[in-house]
Amino acid sequence: MFDGAARYFIMVKLHPTLICFKIYRGKKVKKYIIINVLISAAIQLFLFFFIQFNNFDYLYDPNPVQSNSNLFLNPDAGHYYLMAKNLLDHGVFSRSPVNPEQHPDLHRTPTYPIFLALLRLLSSKLFIIYIAHVILYILSIILIMQMTNILTASKTAAFIAGLMMSLNISAYAYVFMSMAEIFFNFLTVASVYFFVLFVKKYKTGTFSSLVSIIFLTSMFTAINVLARPATKLHIFLFIVVGILFLRESLRKKLIYSCLFLVFYLIFVTPWLIRNKEVFGRFEFSNSQSINLIFWAGSSAFAMKHGLDVYDAQNLVSQEYNIPTYEQALNPWSYGQDPSTNEEKMKSVLSKILYKYPDKVVLGALIGFCKSHLSHNTDLFAEQFGMQWIPPTLSNLYKGKIGLFFDNLSQNHAVLIFLFVYQLLYFGALYGLLAVGAVVIVMNFARNTREIKGLYIMLFLTLMYFYMMIAVVNLYSYARHRMMAELIYFIVAGHAVLFLNRIRQNSAEIDTAVSRK
Repeated sequence: MFDGAARYFIMVKLHPTLICFKIYRGKKVKKYIIINVLISAAIQLFLFFFIQFNNFDYLYDPNPVQSNSNLFLNPDAGHYYLMAKNLLDHGVFSRSPVNPEQHPDLHRTPTYPIFLALLRLLSSKLFIIYIAHVILYILSIILIMQMTNILTASKTAAFIAGLMMSLNISAYAYVFMSMAEIFFNFLTVASVYFFVLFVKKYKTGTFSSLVSIIFLTSMFTAINVLARPATKLHIFLFIVVGILFLRESLRKKLIYSCLFLVFYLIFVTPWLIRNKEVFGRFEFSNSQSINLIFWAGSSAFAMKHGLDVYDAQNLVSQEYNIPTYEQALNPWSYGQDPSTNEEKMKSVLSKILYKYPDKVVLGALIGFCKSHLSHNTDLFAEQFGMQWIPPTLSNLYKGKIGLFFDNLSQNHAVLIFLFVYQLLYFGALYGLLAVGAVVIVMNFARNTREIKGLYIMLFLTLMYFYMMIAVVNLYSYARHRMMAELIYFIVAGHAVLFLNRIRQNSAEIDTAVSRK
């Protein structure tokens, strides 16, 4: 069943501490880090074997793009996979399955396809993507714990942050897909972590060590932007926070800021130049126009006219004489020029968004709520080769409790468990999040200026991610909250500080009473 690479993978999974690296030289890996890595590895190992025994071809399908039963046919996943194949076979960034050299891409950005192409050099089997995603997710857990420890000086808080991320089964659905979510989350965590490390070490570190950390921050931020262009302003958030909150001379802060920006531009400028040369557009992609028009704008039209999203997208295209959603994504299939399509979309973007502004805002709020309650049981069902009969949470809201449980009972026991587990997990996470947010606010004034700056950076990053959720609008779901969850885990870790303080105060009161 398993070839050599798969056997190596199982060895790594059975010895997950091999993935734990020494973040600080000369220090042993902390026990709480190992525990969370073991938990995450055990859950993913179970899911891996369950897929293997129930749907073996899923991770071993040699032609997933041509397969009608594989989730790699999902539009985004299929695009990334095909782009990686075209990179290796033709040396071009293209999603076109026919004559890709003649159809370069303006929509997708390069780093995740490059990542997949490098993996294909190791093995053409799909499970190699899973192995890489496992490693990236575990590294993300480690970095989340390290950041929490820096902010709180509490190993317990760091452990809780890592534990909540380890137990987040909903995210593991994307570990098994050639989707950019796990890759993007790792890059986000890495860029934020190195910025936090820079703020921690700027007083004691040598100039060369600080330059190295700045380089890593900018590099991961740039690679992240070239994976998901919506994060293109993140580097400026780091620079602003550094200027406002570091206790350094203005000269030093300007030097640091210039280094952040220069290193960042070194990585992103070649892609911008490529788009300028090929498409006449000095920008990362046309995804912003597509998302704002066909998701945020079309959501407003859908609510106003009582349509589903696809009918609303067609209505918007007809009313404003712009390409359809499919044409904007795949212009080569319709003999269209992506640059011309982008010009048409940008010329009417503001008109579409401002026609029903109340619906745009309402759709964003609904989408925000949906993304935070959405589960991925349907994705797991497809990966397991099973059918998911949704009980539909709206049945509970409408009082149709019998119908809800009747639908739920028709599913496989494993799917029922995953569904219930995810709902209970959301309740636990959001409960800890509420307590942790109160703890941060109550103790904010006691922190040093630098730590205050880091908290503000995390808050602004969270608001930035909320804006990205708002763009998807009414049709948001589980994958869109994953970036916001990264901040949630850190905040949830703070909740234990409050709970520990209550426990300590209670113990002190009991001691005082017993003495009397």
